[in-house]
Amino acid sequence: GTDPSQVGKVVDELLSLAVRKAFLERQGDSRYRWVHDSIQAAAMQQVSEADIVVYKFKLGMELIQSLEEKDVESNLLDIVNLLLHSDEECSEEDRATLLSLCLKAAKKSTELTSFDSCVIYAERGISLLPVEKWTQEREVSLELYSLLTEAYLSLVNAEKMKVYADEVLHQSSLSELEKVRVHICIISLNAGVMNKAREALDMSIDVLRKLGCKFPKNKLLQARLAVSSVLGAKLPSEKDIAALSPMEDETRKACMEIMVNAATFSHHCNNIPAFIMINSLMTQWTMKYGVDVYSAPAFALFG
Repeated sequence: GTDPSQVGKVVDELLSLAVRKAFLERQGDSRYRWVHDSIQAAAMQQVSEADIVVYKFKLGMELIQSLEEKDVESNLLDIVNLLLHSDEECSEEDRATLLSLCLKAAKKSTELTSFDSCVIYAERGISLLPVEKWTQEREVSLELYSLLTEAYLSLVNAEKMKVYADEVLHQSSLSELEKVRVHICIISLNAGVMNKAREALDMSIDVLRKLGCKFPKNKLLQARLAVSSVLGAKLPSEKDIAALSPMEDETRKACMEIMVNAATFSHHCNNIPAFIMINSLMTQWTMKYGVDVYSAPAFALFG
């Protein structure tokens, strides 16, 4: 094969020639820039768009293979951008690598509140999934579809959000807990974007019931429970609260998130019995099952 040292020598000579001819200028030990944009444009016109896409893909894959994991992570979005648009048939190993990187890039974009970018990465990831994605790539598929549902909610695109939400909700193999992120998005769409607090409250109660947390939808029953909750309320001491462990059960934690939002919806639609009943249950759960990030509002009500 070709001697890498000889290849490096030739590249150095070509770069030096480009500097002498004033096409490039040096920017540090191993960095160069075009002297003028028109020179770069003229150089790029000699290469077809298809060839550029192929070159970027090969460069991205080479970076993945040659860089340490921490360096790939710190340059994740730049590397994934090199790989995004290739239609080349790739090996199963390369497909799996690109799928994993697209998922990571989508998550990172969400953390950076760059929801447009999340959509690009997640939709590219979905295009890499096999036909039987819900059996062969169940966890990755769920994460990508959930990320897209959340991203389109943040972008206030209800039509697109519904496409990805429905795909998740129609999977009978998924548990209600696995679907909960999508449920929360649909509830939030009704409450925030569509300004339908009463519908959002009813949907919240429906999801809670599916998760095993029984709430009455009948207002009379809600009122009875609210009265008994207030009459039977016994506030814990600061010592009791300090001794509580964190809530660990994932289903109960999901219910707490839904309940804290449902309490807000009940207040907005002036359903005071539901408001008291929900906060009472959150307080009871906290004392019985441990402290959750959403425990504080309930204690504030009864405090």
